Amino acid sequence: MSNDKLIVIVGPTASGKSALAIELAKEFWNIFWQEPGKKFVPKPENLAKSHLGMFLKGKFSSIAFVGTEIGCGDGYVDLLVNFLGINYIVELKILGGSWGIGWSKEGLSQLARYMSIYETTESYLIVFDGRKTSKGEQLHNEYNLDNKIVHVISAKIYWE
Repeated sequence: MSNDKLIVIVGPTASGKSALAIELAKEFWNIFWQEPGKKFVPKPENLAKSHLGMFLKGKFSSIAFVGTEIGCGDGYVDLLVNFLGINYIVELKILGGSWGIGWSKEGLSQLARYMSIYETTESYLIVFDGRKTSKGEQLHNEYNLDNKIVHVISAKIYWE
């Protein structure tokens, strides 16, 4: 039996959901680490993909298809969400430890290829950022790749 937990925060606008989410993230961020700030658990992207996939399936299963590791040309889409007939491609990356910003940027190239294959114009790059500082290079919130949009969402997974 798994001890994995999923926490969903809902409520009206301006009710304090973001502040609560940050406090919860500070409490549970260590699931990604064997040695906090030094060594990730084995295959942390798979852990992130599993948790996000479970959340999306639980939240939207009645109106959306959520697939993981869908074959796509020469690679695999981390998550494919078909919501009301529209495909959304989600690529996950870990940043920190031995994974540098270049690894996260590779997600942009992957998404450009996947969007062409799926003939979609929007996708999401979710970066689980385990760096100890925010001084290094940061990704933009959005990229335009040949008139196709990649939305970047960064989730901090390290606090001292």
